Amino acid sequence: MLKALFRKQFMELTTFMFMDRKTGKLRSKGKIVLTIVGYVALMLYLAAMMFLMCRAFAALLYTGQAWLYYSLTGMAAIMLGVFGSVFNTYSGMYHSKDNELLLSMPIPPSKILAARLSGVAAMALMFEAVVFIPAIIVRFVYAPVTPTVVIFSLLIMLTALVIILVITCFLGWIIAVVAAKFKNRSFLTVIFALVFFALYYYFFSQSYNIIQNLITSSDEVGDALRTWVYPFYLMGMAGEGDAVSMLLFILIAAFLFALTWFILSRTFVSITTRKETVAKKVYREKTVKAASADKALLRKELKRFTSSANYMLNTALGSAFMVAGAVALLIFKNDLAPLALLLEESGYGDMKALIVAAIPMIVGAMNDISAPSVSLEGKNIWIVQSLPVPTDRVLEAKLRLHRLITLPPAILLAAASVYVLRPSAVDSVCAVLATVVFVYLTAAFGLVMNLKRPNLTWTNESIPVKTGFAPFVAIFGSWALVALFCIGGFLLRNKFASVIYVLIFAMLMLGATALLTRWVRRKGVQIFEEL
Repeated sequence: MLKALFRKQFMELTTFMFMDRKTGKLRSKGKIVLTIVGYVALMLYLAAMMFLMCRAFAALLYTGQAWLYYSLTGMAAIMLGVFGSVFNTYSGMYHSKDNELLLSMPIPPSKILAARLSGVAAMALMFEAVVFIPAIIVRFVYAPVTPTVVIFSLLIMLTALVIILVITCFLGWIIAVVAAKFKNRSFLTVIFALVFFALYYYFFSQSYNIIQNLITSSDEVGDALRTWVYPFYLMGMAGEGDAVSMLLFILIAAFLFALTWFILSRTFVSITTRKETVAKKVYREKTVKAASADKALLRKELKRFTSSANYMLNTALGSAFMVAGAVALLIFKNDLAPLALLLEESGYGDMKALIVAAIPMIVGAMNDISAPSVSLEGKNIWIVQSLPVPTDRVLEAKLRLHRLITLPPAILLAAASVYVLRPSAVDSVCAVLATVVFVYLTAAFGLVMNLKRPNLTWTNESIPVKTGFAPFVAIFGSWALVALFCIGGFLLRNKFASVIYVLIFAMLMLGATALLTRWVRRKGVQIFEEL
């Protein structure tokens, strides 16, 4: 029985390689090979990046603090392992769709729990190995190797995997508890993703400084590890072949895992079968105001948007970046103030209107909310087609959603750019006008592309959002337009004043928007009604 559960868990982890999510059918042999090769290439790329990081830490191997090398690289491996498996722990162990089905069978819950943990361990081991294997290779290349060091290195990787399991089980349990209390899980997912992006970009931008500070302050870091996170100190000492430290590290990991297993084995059934608490609503008589058809349709599109984390993260991330960019410009205004002076001194002061317009356009081009909006209707498109409202109003609501999510952050970023660069009033107005027209144009362009190539037969909503033809063309087409805008402005800077060029380009974009909108209201309506 346990063997069958392990096999089932492994199939769940690898099904994406063999199953086409678009059709729900098996992939061809060529596509299976291509998918596996692509996944392996991604892992090798990550391992190469980790190798460069570990090589930067190799200086510790020469300074008598080789144990600190293992501690730091081990911590990095555990952090990546936790990140790569924590959401799999929540979805695969606490929130799996077949939990109740398995529990209804004559299978001991402990065996189900063991199978679930094996899936989490496999995922964690893959991400952990991306760091640990390069770390071991660097250690073997830059320092003497003994049989004890080789054996202990492998034992450290396996013991660290146990630590990852303990941490991910705890964090997965927290996510499960919070998700059960959170009314809109999509927003919870978006919040987690945005926090991750913020931390990722911060550490990526500061990685060199962080590594240099760790190396130059190795004594202080080592003292901190010995004082506050003693198990990581033991891990480092074990990497240098200290048998006592290796034994203590294994005992600590075994104790934590035994405690985790003890708690999970007694709470697994209650956690996996817990029903979400829904607050009771008390009816209160009140007057209901009738909404117009346009408002009702926009509300429908907005609810569809906010109910899907995939939809929000993959089509509106530019809005979050624009808000973050505006805040950053305001915070670092004094540091960026010399930029305006530099533009004046270098002879490009006349191009402020172009720069102010280009900044929100570059980031705003990441938004493609309207591009998958028709495809996301899926097999239920007949519902909106049967509504007693004109079809052009249905399509207009999709355009309005794109503008509603994209336009305010774009104007905010443009205003922050104006505040920092200090262009003239005329330049500022023309730049903001170009930004507004650009948002209207990209909204119409994305909808036209989706009407041209809709996909209503998807089995997973990530297909039309991430890999659809319309989103791809919408994003890269928008970036191509921004590139044309910037390159044209630079080449024609001696023939036109920047503000004139921006105004002319805005008028051309306005004309293109009018043509696309006209197509949507005529040909687009016909296509939509026949889908």
